Amino acid sequence: MKDEQELPLEYGDHLQGLLLAPQRVTHLTYRAQAVAVDHGGPSARHRPEFATLLRVLVTFTKLSSERHRFGVVRADGSREALELESRSYLLHDWAHLAVEAELPIEDGFYCQLARGTALAVLNDHSRPFPSSGGLAVAEALVGPMQSLHAGRLAVPAYLALVNERHPGLVDGELVERVRERLRRLEGHWKATPYAGDMTLVWPLAALLEAVSRLR
Repeated sequence: MKDEQELPLEYGDHLQGLLLAPQRVTHLTYRAQAVAVDHGGPSARHRPEFATLLRVLVTFTKLSSERHRFGVVRADGSREALELESRSYLLHDWAHLAVEAELPIEDGFYCQLARGTALAVLNDHSRPFPSSGGLAVAEALVGPMQSLHAGRLAVPAYLALVNERHPGLVDGELVERVRERLRRLEGHWKATPYAGDMTLVWPLAALLEAVSRLR
């Protein structure tokens, strides 16, 4: 992970004009990675799938030690924000960010957010667990990742659990990249003052780096 190149894009203070003009990014999907695992790498017979993504500006605002605001500005200029209880939502939303960037996943939480799905809908934990698609894959990885980050689950147990559901999709290297990203997010958040913002642009640079590793 190239932190020196990545930090200005993801955490810079002058991001407001970075994505407001409609802009699309094409990248490999998690399904293409599964094909690569099954067949020893992409081939003419099993060509990678590609997806087109819209960018979205995401801001976490620290309201107190217990609450934060999650705000978004989409490429079409639409905006919304939701005040959330941090203990239940903050790590969960960060884990989605890290997992979906590093795998990558083209139709997970942040891509659906960028496409216009309401923040309140995506953050409604009372909704039924998704049964298919990228969001289902993300949720299968994110819940155990929260336990791993909190020290309640060891890496071998995480790999066994996730790969039982999605064989060959996750390895130790990917887990360490996700954990490092979560540590960076947590450190940045601790340094953010009350009423201060932690801002980033999705998709992250790591998502595009993941493409180059698979091509």
